[in-house]
Order: sequence, then C-alpha cells, then structure tokens
Amino acid sequence: MGSSLRTITIKQDPLEDYMVDDCQLIQSILIDKGFYATLEQCQILWKMHSECYGASWLALYEDKESVYDAIRVYFHEDKALFQG
Repeated sequence: MGSSLRTITIKQDPLEDYMVDDCQLIQSILIDKGFYATLEQCQILWKMHSECYGASWLALYEDKESVYDAIRVYFHEDKALFQG
C-alpha cells in the first residue's frame, strides 16, 4: 500500500425534485441552530429518520423544532469552521 490516500464518494440516491424543498428547509433549520449541512446530507438525515418508520420519505413535520428533534439523533457536532 502506497503512502498516498484517496478520497471516496458514497453512492446515494439522487436528490429528487420532491425532496429539494424539504432538504432546503432542513438545511435552514440546521443553520438556525448553528450547524451547516449540504442538501445531500440533509437528504440522508431525513431518509434515516423516515426509514425508522418504514417509509422511504416522510412528509416534514409542520413544526421546525420537531424536524430538528427528529434529525438531531443522526449527527454529531464537528469543530466550528468559523468563529466570530
């Protein structure tokens, strides 16, 4: 094995049109809480939550705090990228 490392990309389902608005809302909720996630990461978070209920994609809860509570268990905090 050589001394150089290569990055990997995880294969995942493409972000479907019906998911974009949901993922943008999830992203906004996370930003309001002080976290940044890509739309693809938001998709993964909501899919993991949905799959717990045997669904491929649940409709988002109307209450933003409930959405946050639902996805919070699926990620951990990394160190801050920016400090101001």
